[in-house]
Order: sequence, then structure tokens, then C-alpha cells
Amino acid sequence: MHMAEQGTGPLVLLLQGFPEFWYSWRHQMGLLANKGYHVVAPDMRGYGGTDSPVSPTSYTVFNLVDDIIDHFGEQKVVVVGADWGAVAAWHLSLFRPDRVKGFGLSLCSIPAQTPSQTRHQSVPEPGRAEMAFARYDYLTVMKKFLHNKTDLRIAPPGMEISDYLETPSVLPLPIWITEEELQFYADKFQESGFTGAFNYYRAMESWELLAPMARIKNHSSTSMQADIWRQRYWFQRRRWYKGIRRGKYLQDTCSQP
Repeated sequence: MHMAEQGTGPLVLLLQGFPEFWYSWRHQMGLLANKGYHVVAPDMRGYGGTDSPVSPTSYTVFNLVDDIIDHFGEQKVVVVGADWGAVAAWHLSLFRPDRVKGFGLSLCSIPAQTPSQTRHQSVPEPGRAEMAFARYDYLTVMKKFLHNKTDLRIAPPGMEISDYLETPSVLPLPIWITEEELQFYADKFQESGFTGAFNYYRAMESWELLAPMARIKNHSSTSMQADIWRQRYWFQRRRWYKGIRRGKYLQDTCSQP
């Protein structure tokens, strides 16, 4: 598992979602390190410099939690996640509350979903999403997903999400990202490809294994949850980025006992 880290002190773990990698937390890492925390932002499996197993069965929530347990020994953590990172953070605190001091979740809906409910309808079919994304260069894909004013990322029937999303090439970039930073994302995905990222959605069939835990309450000691309905996801994402870039929410989470 590849990871970036800064600072010394209590461990804060930052987990990214789709389509990102550790770099998404670059602003928060410095702020929290300056506040006296040891901040670690790994590339989740399938992303960036971390191993990317070919089989979708290697991307269950059990695998995601196991990655964290394996790499951080017996340390207790404050864990913050966005999107799929929030799914991993939630289940870490559910499976191993003894290892979690506090957690923050942003930009996701945690209750288990069936594959038919995911906004990436074409992903479960092997190779289909990869072919659709390959119609665009990597920078264009990043712009479609990371800088787009469409609030609802659901393609109409018969259309791929990568074709449905507009390419905002002539729009001014938001304050939280630059053209150079978008290119950095593009370069990383050009190295790793998207299959690992897509396998998270292909592994959603395995969520039926969590059925016995459906009504278990998460008893981790401290939680800050921003459980955003999917239809409001992208509006809230832009607003959340502006606030979290200043450390507004992460400071609140990490200062809890």
C-alpha cells in the first residue's frame, strides 16, 4: 500500500474515493500535521501506487478494512473518508471499534446497496466501462468527474456516464483545483488505469454478505457523519471542498476525545 504522510502525534487516516488518490487530501494533511497529528493518506487498493488486484472479488469491504488493519498495527486512529473511503471508514469502525478513536464520513450513503442502485450502471460488466472511458484522454476524464456542474451523475438509459458528463473545457476552474493539479490526477490514472477503481462497483454483489449486520449500530466512540443523499451529492461536494480545504470540518473531528 502506497501512502503519503506528514507530522507526528495521534494517527489520523484519510481515505479517498472515486476517481482520486491520496493527493486529494494534500491541503488537509499540512493543516492537521501543523496541529500535532500524524496524518496518513494512503492510495486505496486499485488506485495510484497501491497494488491493483485484477479480480473484483478482491475489493469487498472486508478487503478494504483488512488493508487498514494490516498496515497500522494496533494503533487507534481517527479515520476520515469520502465516497468509497467513507465506506471503508464506516466498516472499519463497525468491524473493529477497538481500533477507532473517531471517524468522519462525507459524500456517501452508507447503507448497503444492490448493484442496480449504483450510479455506474455499466461498471459491473467486465471491460465495458474501460472501453467507454478510453474514448477520452485522461485529463478529459478527470475534468468530467472532478470539475463538472452537473449535480446528478446518473446517465440516462443506453448512455455511458463518461459520454453523458460534459467536458467543461471552457469553464473557469473552481478555486480548489488548478489545471496542473488536474493533470497530476490524469498522469496517475494513465499509469494505473481505471480497472481497480471500477472493481469497487463490481464487488458490490458481495454486499449481501453484510446482511446479518444490517441493523447493527456503529458504536465507535466519536462520529461526524455527513450522510448526503445521492441526488445532492455533487452540489454538496463542491461546497464541502471549499470548507474542508480550510480544515473546517477535519479539525472538529480530530479534536474530539
